[in-house]
Amino acid sequence: MRRLRRVVALAALVVGVLLSPAVGNEGFESLRLREVEARGKAAAACAEHAADLGQRHLYVQAADEWRRARALRPDVAAYADGFDAAIHRAQLDETVGRDDLTTHHAACVTALAGAAEAYEAADMLEASDRLIGIAQTLFPGDDTRRRLGLVYYAPYAKWARPRQARLLDDGWEIVGGSWIDPDHVAELNAQHATWDDPWVVGDNVHEIRTTQPLRTALRVLAHVREYRRMFLQHFGGEWELVAPGGKLPVIVTGTQAELRERMKALTKAGDGSAYAAAFYLQSTRPLAPVFVTFEPAGAEGKATKIGFDALLWPLKHEIGHQIAFEYSKHAADRTRLVHDQFWCVEGVANFMPYYVLGEGGWRLTHPDKIPFTEHSYLKGAFSWCHENAGALVPIERFVTVRPDEFRTVAQYHQATTLAYFLLEGADRRYRQRFIGMLQTVHRAKESATTWREAFRGVDAKTLQAEFDAFVRGLDIEE
Repeated sequence: MRRLRRVVALAALVVGVLLSPAVGNEGFESLRLREVEARGKAAAACAEHAADLGQRHLYVQAADEWRRARALRPDVAAYADGFDAAIHRAQLDETVGRDDLTTHHAACVTALAGAAEAYEAADMLEASDRLIGIAQTLFPGDDTRRRLGLVYYAPYAKWARPRQARLLDDGWEIVGGSWIDPDHVAELNAQHATWDDPWVVGDNVHEIRTTQPLRTALRVLAHVREYRRMFLQHFGGEWELVAPGGKLPVIVTGTQAELRERMKALTKAGDGSAYAAAFYLQSTRPLAPVFVTFEPAGAEGKATKIGFDALLWPLKHEIGHQIAFEYSKHAADRTRLVHDQFWCVEGVANFMPYYVLGEGGWRLTHPDKIPFTEHSYLKGAFSWCHENAGALVPIERFVTVRPDEFRTVAQYHQATTLAYFLLEGADRRYRQRFIGMLQTVHRAKESATTWREAFRGVDAKTLQAEFDAFVRGLDIEE
């Protein structure tokens, strides 16, 4: 493998291609033209498919193809016009049905893959990454990943070319759109090792701030991003969640002392909550932060070091709180915090982390135990309820527990499993009611009667019997 050069000054040309010192101007122009040709070929194929779909009155799918063509060649006005026309016709005369365009898209991906591979061969990995990202965005799916020759890189929860994955394993990173070598990464980590100048990395919604190494910051960002996407997709169209008007902060610390110092510096709260590995500070103000540490402490104050995998579970829990509350503030009562139905706030936030991300996407799990430290585990909520099915608190009484009474591990386990049942059990009969309740509660418009209002007309005995059967029928993974 040729050693990659540090990119110091790069020029963006036409379609955002970055000029690498690894090739001369003549070589770069040849690669640029190959990309333009590949994008043009793929765009033309999409436009051809769009026209055919339109002739068969499949206007929604035609609009998707015009959108792809427009994204590949934004300079071609006909593609934008085709998209607008298809959207208009879809509102007037849409035939129900969809075509399988896998074969058509394969040719588009193959064209883009060839240009991406040429960039990679010339050590222009930034340009190669960009084209691969375009292909995955416009033509998502297993067939696209196979044609692009991608492998799953678990630390960043992303698909990458094998060479990029090897570079990442060797300590290279992408900073500011350019690959930098391990020595430079170490220099930058030293520069950002204090809270006077921490690492700040983010996407269009979340912002990670930390003095931990860049690899840690980017791993946290990657998992937060993917979890946010899954959470929003899970409730999409059922719960009115609207992105906030700024970046949502996630503060990552290495020690308990840092955690308490950051909490005091950024909030008006004391440090009484600074024991868990992660927590979200519910507030009437927008953009409330999540704090997360690799050194949580128990109630007695004893600190324990944990690894990244152990951190993921509480991180997902608190990010779930943050999304649910911050995405609800557009319609929330800003004069108060939630003071009723607290069980459902914790229940849904604790249920969603049982979705675990892997190479095949998100999968709902039923673990008996959840790894915490190197030598310790936490009992899984579903497993605990399954083992204690006959001792669970009746639903009608459980949903009346006040926030100041909701503090035991058993209560968290039951809230988690009850949220699971109401969202996914009983053929999803209660899902719409429960999501409506979640929306009301997270907007701080709840009351002591919110449960009764949401489940009006539901027979309590039937609901209890279905929940009991659901718990006893859970298949726990050893």
